[in-house]
Amino acid sequence: MSAPGLRLAGVLGAALVIRVAMLASALSRLDGDEAVTGIMAQRINEGHHLAFFAGQAYQGSGEQYLQALLLRFLPDTPFTLRLPQVALSVLACAGVYFLALRCLRSEGRALLAAALFAVGPFFSVWWSVKSRGAYDSALVLGLAGLLAALYHAERAVELDVDLAAVVAGDLDLVVALLVADLGVGDFALADVGFGGGNRPVALLAGELGVVVGIGGHHGTGPADHDGDGDADAHHPPGSLVHRFS
Repeated sequence: MSAPGLRLAGVLGAALVIRVAMLASALSRLDGDEAVTGIMAQRINEGHHLAFFAGQAYQGSGEQYLQALLLRFLPDTPFTLRLPQVALSVLACAGVYFLALRCLRSEGRALLAAALFAVGPFFSVWWSVKSRGAYDSALVLGLAGLLAALYHAERAVELDVDLAAVVAGDLDLVVALLVADLGVGDFALADVGFGGGNRPVALLAGELGVVVGIGGHHGTGPADHDGDGDADAHHPPGSLVHRFS
């Protein structure tokens, strides 16, 4: 493994140790909301599939499917129940590193950003070991979406296509993924007569939003900013500020 890889592994290892230690302490006492997610995981293993948080019209149940899978092989305990949240939090720490690396163009600054995420603040670390629905997965999806937007922005410059159109498509994808994960679509559908907790319809709307968001990446041709009918030449920007200016 390369030196940068070893340094990143050290930061991620610290994030993992801190969260496992907190999970094993009295600070991680199971509360009522977390017990609901445990019951959801048990019901999923019994064949009762859920689209959203039990009894609610929001928040996806993706994390509970991860918990259900884990509970098939490990003891059904509060510690085991929240291991997926610990894993997602460590994955988010890696996402912070790669996002900072793309934005700041410095391994040292990216490691600092990841290290700060790994160790605090206290409330952030404490919340990251709590099983409260889809918050950890929403963070991971948001970071992944931002990384995708930056990647496609760089590719747009290389391929001489309309940067604004590509970034807009990526932002559509981020919103669509969060809608599918958090169930925000149920609130929007309630305004047009699909209320009453119609969760399958809301879930379908979220998934369609993902397709629309992905579609936003395609169909963008060379940009013509001066109106002369010809595509303007682009030059790779030197920083994040220049990239979006």
